[in-house]
Amino acid sequence: MIILNPDTVMFDGVRWDGVRSVTIDREAVSVAEEWSDDGPHCLFVDVPRVRTTLRVRRAVEAARGDGSREAPGVLEFPGPGDEGVLRVQVGAVRSDRQRRSVEVRCVVLRAAVSAGPEGMTAEIVLAGVATLGGIDPVQVGAPAGGSFD
Repeated sequence: MIILNPDTVMFDGVRWDGVRSVTIDREAVSVAEEWSDDGPHCLFVDVPRVRTTLRVRRAVEAARGDGSREAPGVLEFPGPGDEGVLRVQVGAVRSDRQRRSVEVRCVVLRAAVSAGPEGMTAEIVLAGVATLGGIDPVQVGAPAGGSFD
């Protein structure tokens, strides 16, 4: 899943400005495969374990601070091991009716800044964490209680 230029992004209750994209990747960590003696093609595949990795890319020059945790012009990151809920709100138009929210409980793995053709970009890499093993950590739906602007 890729979300380009989301309307609102929050982590652990702190709004992140200047977010260019949020990507959600899923990778098989464990794969069970079975073949028969009838030919070379696999007859059965199961993926009992999945890793969910999120990448949030922020424009460093857009750092404004939220008045409480970030000072103006300073872009702070959560550190590796910090846990919280990443909330992303998107919408085709500025109407709550069309808005969708993506929420993921996650843990920060890495935060780094790099320079490129688009200027300075901060990338925060997170691991999605399920509340129960059989429940997808990525929840998509209407924003709880409407907008969280």
